Amino acid sequence: ALQRGEVDFIASDHSPSSPDLKEGNDFFAVWGGISGCQSILPILLTHQDKLKLEQITALASANPAKRFRLQGKGKL
Repeated sequence: ALQRGEVDFIASDHSPSSPDLKEGNDFFAVWGGISGCQSILPILLTHQDKLKLEQITALASANPAKRFRLQGKGKL
């Protein structure tokens, strides 16, 4: 699915909690878990034989920034 472009970005939530803590309309107020960013990029980079570097940067940076409307983020 990654190679075919069917996945927009890679994310991780390694901190389970009850559903009521994850519900709400305020993105910054709901419980978001603990980021897996310390391992996402290194794992993606080990698959450079199957994914182009441009795909990896989009999955890990540009597409999440675009999705969450983070102005000035996701690209150099």
